[in-house]
Amino acid sequence: MEKALRKQLIDWANVDRKAHDALWTFGDEKTRSASRWIAIDELFQKKLWDVIEKHGLPGKKLVGEKGAIAFWELLQQTPDAKLQRECLKLMQESVKKKDFPETPLKYLTDRVCLLDGKKQQYGTLSPFKPLNNRQK
Repeated sequence: MEKALRKQLIDWANVDRKAHDALWTFGDEKTRSASRWIAIDELFQKKLWDVIEKHGLPGKKLVGEKGAIAFWELLQQTPDAKLQRECLKLMQESVKKKDFPETPLKYLTDRVCLLDGKKQQYGTLSPFKPLNNRQK
């Protein structure tokens, strides 16, 4: 197991979660939080591509279940739809090999379906409109 990568993914997911939680604030602080949130998502988007290029999809064998879940949490928030689509393919194969939890695959499948203007397969997400800066 790559313990350093596992810790890094979990730490990144914690930072990302705090940035998203800050959006529940009000007034000027909410505006500052939104700017930080976007910047953090874009930073992690680059980091996720780096992880994929270096290690492939980080599954349970590589980073343990918590590390795999942390990767997925970051992936769900990325503004990079191309990255989500690429990881969906990798995750489908990894789930078949029992190297990635199945529930995240369902969420990511539904997210990609919504991005593509299709109906969800599992009903895991509230319908949303992609942000204008979302990369297709």
